[in-house]
Amino acid sequence: MDLFREMLNRGDFTGDLLDKSLVQFCFMSLIQCELDTVTEMWNTHKIRPSRNAHVPSGRPVVMYYAPHLWGFTDKLHILDPNNVDACANQAEFRSTIPCDKDVYDLCMDIIIRDNINLPKDGYNAVDLFLHLKHEILTLL
Repeated sequence: MDLFREMLNRGDFTGDLLDKSLVQFCFMSLIQCELDTVTEMWNTHKIRPSRNAHVPSGRPVVMYYAPHLWGFTDKLHILDPNNVDACANQAEFRSTIPCDKDVYDLCMDIIIRDNINLPKDGYNAVDLFLHLKHEILTLL
């Protein structure tokens, strides 16, 4: 959040379509990786016992997969494969392209042309954002 605030304060981010798409392109995979890490840690952390008798304690992942250990019934229902297929056919899955398709294509062309690696951290992502923005605005 601090990096985004700094970009806004410096005037590097204006909020237009290009800037939003560039932020999505440069930061989305880093943010998703961070969210996955937090989820993994959260599911394995220990919930302390509470004075409230109705609040179980333990590790969420174990509580989910072994509810009987806490005196609960597993509410898992076996689904009809036909229903699963019907839902899959009607579902809209997340695109592998994190931003506007045209901006994505331009960014990929610039990254390949300039032999740039995808960012490994927020600071690299800011550098990539600034480079891509400059290059795209030069092309316009």
